[in-house]
Amino acid sequence: MEFDENLNPIEPPLEPDWKQTPPPAGPSFNYQPPTPEPPLAASPGPRPDETGRRDSEQAKPQVPPSGPVATPGWKPPMPPQPLMSSQPLSEPDGPHSRRPAANNGTWAKRIMDLITIAVIAVLVIVVINVFSNIGQAPAPASFNQQGLTVTGEGMAYVTPDVAKIDFGVSTEAKNLADSQKLNSEAIAKIKDALQTYSIEAKDIKTLYYTINPEYNYINNRAPILRGYTTRHTVRVTVRKLEDADGVVQTLGNSGATEISQVQFTVDDPSDVQKEAREKAIDAAKEKAKQLANLSGAKLGAIVSINENTPSIDNGMTPKFAEGMGGGIMPGLEEGSMAITSNVTITYALN
Repeated sequence: MEFDENLNPIEPPLEPDWKQTPPPAGPSFNYQPPTPEPPLAASPGPRPDETGRRDSEQAKPQVPPSGPVATPGWKPPMPPQPLMSSQPLSEPDGPHSRRPAANNGTWAKRIMDLITIAVIAVLVIVVINVFSNIGQAPAPASFNQQGLTVTGEGMAYVTPDVAKIDFGVSTEAKNLADSQKLNSEAIAKIKDALQTYSIEAKDIKTLYYTINPEYNYINNRAPILRGYTTRHTVRVTVRKLEDADGVVQTLGNSGATEISQVQFTVDDPSDVQKEAREKAIDAAKEKAKQLANLSGAKLGAIVSINENTPSIDNGMTPKFAEGMGGGIMPGLEEGSMAITSNVTITYALN
């Protein structure tokens, strides 16, 4: 212990607590304790006023500085960093970022659209199958499993007994009344000429009667009405075939502007059709027997019979120049005509 000049013990200065505190743990700074200042040497003799002031200063407590003393190479400690953050990452497209809620809604909408398309496709397929099966009811079992269907054709020939000649008269005038009047006069003249062949009124029949306006078209202008055309088509039945050629010439010479066709046919074809039908059924039966014998099957009862409309070869022989009164070619030949019948027969197999 040291004593001052008045033999009073000199107490060593108290060290502040912060000087004895070890530096905080952490690798982020280098802490060095400050070097203590050496004690002041005793002066040979203070003045009285200095002695009292020193005593008052020693009586005051030593207050440590409010903060750490900055020394060379020392850095303040960094606050500890949290291991994980509850905040979302700032990068929206990072590897661990969450997709916005809008994307979830977009995916849901796409899935619903795909489901809707699939349902519509299924419905379309069902509707197509339903309509494709309409009118395709399954036939009876005897038709599909134990049936034999055959066809037969029969043909009968006959000599025509009548000739049917179609002719027409066409007239044109500026007004409708004059056009019709001219046409009626031409038809009346032709009818009078046909009396030479004793053709009755019932054998002269109107087929068509038309009236059409006629226009002129000049340099893309609006059509200009020039008049009306009346056409009257008549069929005359000639019951004496030897007069057919003369009737055609008379029509041309009497004012007919066209002769469309000449038919050689029979007035009542029912008898000939019966003959053709019988031949068709016989042909179908013969074919069915042959097929059954060749296949080793046994024919059963007839299940159905169908007949197509009989066709008639009417012997149409147009030998004239249309609209040319003096150009008619004589020598019409009636020849013979054929009536054809086609039948379909289905047999059950025993």
